[in-house]
Amino acid sequence: MGYAKLLLVAKAMGGGGTPKYVSTFSGSEWIEGESYDTFTVLASAHGCGTSPVVDVYEEDGSSYVKEIGTPSEAVLISVNSSGDVTLSVEKGKAFQGKVIIV
Repeated sequence: MGYAKLLLVAKAMGGGGTPKYVSTFSGSEWIEGESYDTFTVLASAHGCGTSPVVDVYEEDGSSYVKEIGTPSEAVLISVNSSGDVTLSVEKGKAFQGKVIIV
């Protein structure tokens, strides 16, 4: 998939930084691909530059949990050279959740 950066599940927000971008998303907002479903946050939307720290949470009832599925259902987080953040999951594993970008 040509990831500039590839992380499993979520990268810790180290240092307790203040989130610059927080957004919830639904399962229907993911783009279905051949092998993966993806959800992208453009750099122009998050405003955190080209090396952002990204946390992803899955909705669990009325709260959000950081542990997302099993390792085979892990979220891949990639950041391209422009700073666009893309979340990828196996096809058919899209979920409702929240992304925090610092």
